[in-house]
Amino acid sequence: MYLGIDLGTSNSAIVGNRGGRLELFKAISGEDVLASVVMCDRHGSRYVGKRAYDQLRTAPKGIAARFKRLLGTSTVLPFGPEDGTITPEDASAEVLRQLLKQVRAGTGDAVFEGAIVTVPAAFNQMQSEATIRAAHEAGLEQVGLLQEPIAAALACIERPESRNGLFLVYDLGGGTFDVALVRAIDGAVSIEAHEGINMLGGSDFDRMLIDSTVRPWLAKEFKLPEDWQKNPDYRRLLALATANAEQAKIELSSAREAIIFVSEHDARATDLAGREIFVEVVVTRDDLEALVSDKIDQSIELCRKVIADNGYKSEDIDKIVLIGGPSRMPIVRERVPDELGVATDLDIDPMTAVARGAAIYAESREWTKGEAAGKQSRVRHDAGAAVSYDFEARTTRERARIRVTASGETTGLRVTATASDGRDYGERAVAEGPIYIVQLGDGETRVVMTVVDAEGRRVEDACAELTITRVAAVAAGAPCTSTIAVKVEDGDGTRAINVLEPLLRKGETLPRQGTKALRAGRRLDPGSPEWIDVELFEQAEGVAEPEANLLIGSFRLSGEDLPAYAAPLKPGEQVILHWSVDDSQLIRCSIELPEQGLHLRDHSFYADDLARVDFARHGHEYASQALITADKRLDDLAEAQRGQCAAEIAALRRRVNDQLARLQMVDDADGFRSIAEEARLIRQEISRLRHRPDLRAGILAADLAKVEADSRSLTALLSVEHRAQIAQQYAAAQAALADERFSVAERSIEAMRAILTSMLLQQPEFILGQYRRIREERHAATDIARFDHLVQRGDAAAATRNIGEVRAVIGEMFGILSLGSEPTSDIAALAGLRR
Repeated sequence: MYLGIDLGTSNSAIVGNRGGRLELFKAISGEDVLASVVMCDRHGSRYVGKRAYDQLRTAPKGIAARFKRLLGTSTVLPFGPEDGTITPEDASAEVLRQLLKQVRAGTGDAVFEGAIVTVPAAFNQMQSEATIRAAHEAGLEQVGLLQEPIAAALACIERPESRNGLFLVYDLGGGTFDVALVRAIDGAVSIEAHEGINMLGGSDFDRMLIDSTVRPWLAKEFKLPEDWQKNPDYRRLLALATANAEQAKIELSSAREAIIFVSEHDARATDLAGREIFVEVVVTRDDLEALVSDKIDQSIELCRKVIADNGYKSEDIDKIVLIGGPSRMPIVRERVPDELGVATDLDIDPMTAVARGAAIYAESREWTKGEAAGKQSRVRHDAGAAVSYDFEARTTRERARIRVTASGETTGLRVTATASDGRDYGERAVAEGPIYIVQLGDGETRVVMTVVDAEGRRVEDACAELTITRVAAVAAGAPCTSTIAVKVEDGDGTRAINVLEPLLRKGETLPRQGTKALRAGRRLDPGSPEWIDVELFEQAEGVAEPEANLLIGSFRLSGEDLPAYAAPLKPGEQVILHWSVDDSQLIRCSIELPEQGLHLRDHSFYADDLARVDFARHGHEYASQALITADKRLDDLAEAQRGQCAAEIAALRRRVNDQLARLQMVDDADGFRSIAEEARLIRQEISRLRHRPDLRAGILAADLAKVEADSRSLTALLSVEHRAQIAQQYAAAQAALADERFSVAERSIEAMRAILTSMLLQQPEFILGQYRRIREERHAATDIARFDHLVQRGDAAAATRNIGEVRAVIGEMFGILSLGSEPTSDIAALAGLRR
């Protein structure tokens, strides 16, 4: 049996595929879907699904819910009645175990030949890696990933009337929004375009209900302390209100009015006057739709962009397929088709379609040692005795062809084809190379090919039994959901900047592999503690700066990796990056050093950035720093662009201010994660504006003026040689701007900054100041004990003004810090690799 699993933010589902026949395995409580909620009672027993969900609405302490969006981070969530903890990965594994129990309850000891777990198209590398680990932890060995829009499309064309056309998949789930343009031809699906928003879903709608209705109502009805929204005494109250807000949102899909209710008994909280607190807020469908209208507009605008960017108009789209629980909301079902001008397909179940599509896809894969590859659609079967059969082993069509080929002496041989449904397709002479057209039923059809000689004797070596599988749909391959790029140094020998060099571009079909020839940016001696980091990023469209993109991993090439007998790696020597991305979009890479005769595998490949953030403990600080950085970059842009994009800057400023206001109310890991994500998206919009052709010259001119002013303020510290170098680079930048050679101007500006930075790094007071700043970042340390040890070392070195030791401590601190912004330019080094 093959399994398709929709591991959802709010609900999950599992479908089995046996011989092309799909079967939905219901939850023990009888629902089609399983609530993605996990609890642990006082006896240590764990429960997943309805029981845990019901408990969430009355006693939420220690219950894990809405953890999907925290996959790929180091977040640890409270769990159980005794202040235990659970990771999002472990909680996901619990949900998967329960889904597998549902299958076994319906089939006994079924053998799972392979499983596909779906993920949002907007999932990043760390989230995908964590999903695979959770599946392995749950006991699934042969497992892969599939993007939810592809799975939804496969389910959509399962029906005969939907096997051809161009569809728009609108997938609004509990945590994410995906949109995909899907082309179907005779049941074969290909993704023409896709986009996604990682932090837009039903969970965000629930939070908006709380922020706009429940919090103001409580502040009006009760005498609460000023910081009540972050006060632990009211944490239970808000958790209960959030769970009941979700239920009210669901009710409003079929009712005009609902109540968010929490009793005094359940709330267990009193206000400053000693009055017991309760919640009883009436919300209407109009209230909810007014709240979420902007988010729905955002999703519709993304749909329009996908359609237009790919050269289509609304009339080219055959239908919209709505997927995900929140897509049942009347505002979605009315506005999406109306505003896009395309009819919706309301016959498909939005809650189980993704799992059905995943089951279809799982059956199309061949699994070997955990790896999967697509099954062959055409097969050649050599039967011996100079007879072979070429046939369609897998097809979406109602009929299949079997070609009989003779390659030797076949005089007098005759062949007969008989199908398992009893149909006899007649006897033909083998020498004629006959073609049989076989009618197919659902699932597998077996065709017995019988060969006899001139005397009618059976020729065993030439006989064969062929199996042809009629499948509901096939996928032409999963596209890469984002551009994967490596950070390299781009320079001309005297000037350099960090840029991203694409390895795999968004939309290219997976799996894919390749090599990228680069060069070492600095010397690396065998046995030395120095290193070069080969950093990989998910690059957003139109975002050039590495720091504005998402760092997804790094391969650390250390001097200790080089054998003692090896020659030093010198600047300019070739470094070859070997990379591969499988159809689950998981990345593997290795480093080859041709001149040393070494090939280093991914023993030191590690995930970075969000993978090292615990949003439960340090989410507030991380999100705060991310917003501060975005705000600073916005200030720089506003100063440089001289009113040319005032409207865009004002809109971005509102987004920053909205998130700053949210930060004052949020007190949960998912909330902090969503704020940090929004800060990153704002940074990316700023980057796009900075590189807009009509603004580029003015912004670079402002950057040049700023760095020139900095150099004048530091003139007393600059040597004669440094002043001459800065003057030379300043003149080169001015000339490049005049000729609109913007990349040259940017490199000259960065060269000026590098000279100032190198000078500052020689100043003891500057190093001590940097150390004092960094020692305050304890909240962002991934290893608190090591950070505290480094502070002890740093304090001792600072007290004796041992600047070399302080520098070393700073370097080690940055190795264990996860900051919500890029490292400051006066500390960051250039990439370790060159083009």
